[in-house]
Amino acid sequence: MSSVDKNVKLSCSEKSQQQLGEDENFLSVEEKAKLVVWSGRQHMKAVFDSEVDCMGRGSAKFYKTISRCDGVVIVIDSTNGCRFGVFVAAKVEKNGEYITDENAFVFLLRDNGKEKMRNFYQRKERGVLCWCFEFKLFVHSR
Repeated sequence: MSSVDKNVKLSCSEKSQQQLGEDENFLSVEEKAKLVVWSGRQHMKAVFDSEVDCMGRGSAKFYKTISRCDGVVIVIDSTNGCRFGVFVAAKVEKNGEYITDENAFVFLLRDNGKEKMRNFYQRKERGVLCWCFEFKLFVHSR
């Protein structure tokens, strides 16, 4: 249960900051360590939680948040126990434009609730295109 008291009215940003502190434990120690090895990034912190951060269709909050970051890891938990995501090293500077990132990769941390850590690097000759639009990040391997 979240420490956000339902009886206390907090703004979306206050809820977001309070929840993000708790979300530092969203990934296991092993999952964090594996992402550090794969990405080469020593410091990672939660900056956005779609269950907490106020956003809706057409909202630019997700883009505004990740555009302040030098690289981004997006982790998705599915309803069937899969945890997967994408790492994009390149800075997302403009909403609605493609970026090419030779260091981007997709990964799997859990499959049907069981730990199964794998990353899928793209072929260097093909690269990966990333496109951020509204609050969605599209990743396409060429």
